[in-house]
Amino acid sequence: MSALANAMRLQAAMERSTEAKPRKGIVSSYNPDKYSVKVRIQPEDVETGWLSLAAAAVGNDWGVIFAPSIGDQVDVHFEEGNANSGFVCSRFFDDQDRPMAVPSGEFWMVHKTGSFLKFTSDGKISVNGAAEIDVTTPVVNIVASGAANVTAPQINLGADGASLLSVLTSAFASLFNGHTHKSNGSGVQTDPPQQQADSSHMTSTVKAS
Repeated sequence: MSALANAMRLQAAMERSTEAKPRKGIVSSYNPDKYSVKVRIQPEDVETGWLSLAAAAVGNDWGVIFAPSIGDQVDVHFEEGNANSGFVCSRFFDDQDRPMAVPSGEFWMVHKTGSFLKFTSDGKISVNGAAEIDVTTPVVNIVASGAANVTAPQINLGADGASLLSVLTSAFASLFNGHTHKSNGSGVQTDPPQQQADSSHMTSTVKAS
């Protein structure tokens, strides 16, 4: 009985010795169509074939994709220890690619261009576009319980069917055409301006002073 047990332990040890263990490596190639990478296993510097790259969420032509960069340090695992069934499950900062100093409990997504999305511990959400921020949707609803502040050197407004422009044009024209004020000296209200504003005097561009 002990001989059988020893034989079984020996066989198990031999099988474990042939299992491929998790390895560190460096991304050497990336295929965006397949979301897969080739990795140079370290320290041997031997390149693998194409390996699947883990993702936070996946679907048919949708998901959460953080495309790797050539040179990223990654962790390569092997399904059931099979060296021919490798996959990349995580990436790491290193001495060249240093981590950001993100406070505990906060969530940051920062691009190398400087664009970012930050959820901070004070409850704020900060968004920065290094070049431009584009939003496309059938309907946009903005509701603020306090103030809504917009600050820019120039603000351009437009709407299909001129609905927004017509409202603004009508409001400003009415205000201009009907305004009066007290004349100097007499204190009597002046008549409305003789020159009336119409749509030809209006613009959809607002410039800061």
